[in-house]
Amino acid sequence: MVAFEPSARGRAALRFAGELASQAGKGLIVGVFAPLERLDVGCARCRHGAAIWNVEMGKVAHEELAEAARLLDPEGLSVRYLTIRGDDVAAITGAAVEFGADLLVVPFQADRRLGIFPRRTLAQRLAGDGAVTVIAGPEARSIGD
Repeated sequence: MVAFEPSARGRAALRFAGELASQAGKGLIVGVFAPLERLDVGCARCRHGAAIWNVEMGKVAHEELAEAARLLDPEGLSVRYLTIRGDDVAAITGAAVEFGADLLVVPFQADRRLGIFPRRTLAQRLAGDGAVTVIAGPEARSIGD
């Protein structure tokens, strides 16, 4: 499974995951994360705004999955496309477990610091509970990559 995002590092992770799946003779699940706002809290205007936000984020996810489909060379590769909704770490891990992913590839992120405190990357946060093996894709070679 690969967590795709429309960026150079997301495209690098997508290609990397496609190559791994092809070499292993397995299918590939391409997941795009779309945030999901709660509709059961706040005033009526807030709930209405959250509902509109959820619809728009679903549309954005659909466009991102279409981009991923254009970028992949699916010849001989079984590909499933999935929109992942909810809290990012829990939703992505849950989808990987639900669909029986052997490996989860996420876009590369450099280690970052916020002041003197290290900030964990998505790969580190996803690997924290050990539910699925997580690796970061390669660094993107260029901006247009």
